[in-house]
Amino acid sequence: MELGLEGGLFMSKKLLMSMEEQPLYPEPSINIQKIDGLSEDFIRGVDISSVISLEQSGVKFYDVWGIRADVFKVLAQAGVSHVRIRVWNNPYDNDGNGYGGGNCDLEKAIEMGKRATRNGLKVLIDFHYSDFWADPAKQKAPKAWQNYSVAQRADAIYNFTKDSLTQLVNAGVNVDMVQVGNETGYGFCGCATWDMGSDYTVVPFSDIARLMNAGSRAIREIDKNILVVVHNTEPNSGYQWISKDYHDNNVDYDVFASSYYPNIHGSIANLKSELKYIADTYDKKVMVAETQYPYTKDNGDDYTNALSEKIEDMKYPISVQGQAQHVRDVCQAIHEIGDKGIGVFYWECAWIPVGTVWSDNEPIWGQYGSGWASKYASEYDHEIVGDYSYGSAVDNQAFFDFNGRPMDSINIFKYIYTGATVSTGGNGGGMTDGGYIGDITQITGWNTVQSEYEITEDTLTVRSTGNYSMFYNNNIPTEDGSKFLIEGYITKGGTNTWISSYDLVYLRDNMIDDTHFSIELQANVTNKTVNLQIQLRANESEDTEIVITKIYLE
Repeated sequence: MELGLEGGLFMSKKLLMSMEEQPLYPEPSINIQKIDGLSEDFIRGVDISSVISLEQSGVKFYDVWGIRADVFKVLAQAGVSHVRIRVWNNPYDNDGNGYGGGNCDLEKAIEMGKRATRNGLKVLIDFHYSDFWADPAKQKAPKAWQNYSVAQRADAIYNFTKDSLTQLVNAGVNVDMVQVGNETGYGFCGCATWDMGSDYTVVPFSDIARLMNAGSRAIREIDKNILVVVHNTEPNSGYQWISKDYHDNNVDYDVFASSYYPNIHGSIANLKSELKYIADTYDKKVMVAETQYPYTKDNGDDYTNALSEKIEDMKYPISVQGQAQHVRDVCQAIHEIGDKGIGVFYWECAWIPVGTVWSDNEPIWGQYGSGWASKYASEYDHEIVGDYSYGSAVDNQAFFDFNGRPMDSINIFKYIYTGATVSTGGNGGGMTDGGYIGDITQITGWNTVQSEYEITEDTLTVRSTGNYSMFYNNNIPTEDGSKFLIEGYITKGGTNTWISSYDLVYLRDNMIDDTHFSIELQANVTNKTVNLQIQLRANESEDTEIVITKIYLE
């Protein structure tokens, strides 16, 4: 498909996908004080693990100009340096139904890792060594390993880690860090130092260390430059004992990472104190692997949010400003630890709703795993009850609004270097729709030449019926400087199709992938109407059909 202007500006898909010309980045809508002396190497990370299941569920993401875009590119443009991707061994039942939470298998990790790498982002791989969520309350071994001895589990961890990393590296993923377990503490891969129930084996901590070192050994053998991360939680309970046990049992790691959720984990000052103790005592790098903060009290997907009962107790305002300020202050605390304080990851920055109504969402959550848990997970995780699937419990804590538009909090990893001051009229609401209003159904007066069209509630489908087809409108009302945003996708043919006008000037084209496109044009005329043409040059082996999902007029 060629997208361009009448008069010779035609662009191939390859060229369109590589273009970098963009309008100015939007002015800040929040106030942030920069962090003095912050290293350019400070890790500015986000967890993005659920994004493929969200996209499979129909979720779309947009850049700060309101154009549909790859979420990984949007994050890179916002100053993110790393993405964190969790990996579960086998998050499916025997019939192939996913457990949910993103259905985070190795295949998805490779796909996300490749997209991240293409956009200049480094990757942290978070091995849970489980088939579903691993956290302080559960560290269940994968189904295939549940009857293994400690020695057999160590071998399985080594082999799974090495094979998985080999596939990731061979796929071209820029793996910078690897977690050996998720929020482990004194439980790991179905073993624990206390009785956690029938699914667990009680072992001394030396066996926990043995299992963790099996993962570390595999990582070192793949690439000695990859940082090995251990991940704990509950800094409010203190890290002196667990860090001492790591040291006394010779656990091989480079980075001690902590979760930090302000509603349950105490003060930022305590977080800093606990991590500084480890940096000073054991000469280890330290960071925050997970943190979040709500920007709204609203519930986007008709499923209860995690902070519903505690949101009134949060330290900062429940707003985009408050969300960004929380991240800024956590970064400040880690920076103040010194050279050993290496960064902060924000958890699930894009886990937004798949829809607004529970009855519509529930089958989607079950089919694609885009909610917290599907009903199929109950066979593995006994906390999952009921014959229904769960939604996103954190949609009000993302960096994107419920419609996939980034808010200004997404830029916090830029603002910690530059600072930010609200521009005139800024209100902390962030960039949501690029300022475009109107929709397809409000544009009338279309004409056809050897083509036909169909307008539904939210799409415009154009089909060629002859060798030279054209679909046009000569009377779209504008003012000088009015902008158009045109988005859609090709369902058939389209290799010699283009969109043009005598009265519009090109601002920006973008082929999102092989079929989806976005175009931004601007009127440059003194008269009050413009001509917009969609030409379907149907001298192809098959007829052409394209679907326009958006013609927005500013």
